[in-house]
Amino acid sequence: MQKSVQPLLLVDLNEPFTRSYRYFSLRLNPVSIDHSIAAVQDTWKHIFPESGFEYTFMDQTFQHLYQSELQMKKAAGIATALNLVIVLLGLFGVLAFTLAQRTKEIAIRKLLGAKIKAIIWLFLREYAWLILIANLIAWPLAYAFVRRWLENYRARHGSSALALVGSRHVLSRLS
Repeated sequence: MQKSVQPLLLVDLNEPFTRSYRYFSLRLNPVSIDHSIAAVQDTWKHIFPESGFEYTFMDQTFQHLYQSELQMKKAAGIATALNLVIVLLGLFGVLAFTLAQRTKEIAIRKLLGAKIKAIIWLFLREYAWLILIANLIAWPLAYAFVRRWLENYRARHGSSALALVGSRHVLSRLS
C-alpha cells in the first residue's frame, strides 16, 4: 500500500493467440516518452528476441484512420460557408432589386410618416412565405439525409429536429 503499483503485463506465451498476435497497448508517462519507449524496447527484446520492435502512437493511428472524415468535415465546412455567402448575396440582390423598383413607394410612405420598422416589415412579409415554404421543404429532406448518412457509422449521435430549428433561427438572425 505504501509503494506505487508498477506497470504489469500478464501474458501466457504458450497460448496460440499470444504467439500470433503481439500488439500491446501501453500508456506511457508523457514527461519521459523517450525513456519509456527505450525501456519497453529492452523488455520486448528480452521477452521476444526473434521479433522486431515497432511502435506507433494511438493519436497518430486514429489520425490516419479518420483522415477521410476530417477531409469530409473540412469540405463540408467550406461548402457551408460558400453556400451561406451565396444565399446572403442572393438575398441582398433581391432586396436591392425590390428597393430600386419601389423607391417612390418607400419615399411616399416615409413622407406620410411611416416608421422604418413598418417599411422593413412590408418587404419581409412578401418574402416570409417563400422562406417558410422553403424551410418546410428543406427540413425534412435535411433530416432524412443526416439520419441516412449517420447510419454508416457504428457509434452514432442521435440527430434531432431541434438542430434544424436552431439552424433556421441562426440563418434568420443573419439575414
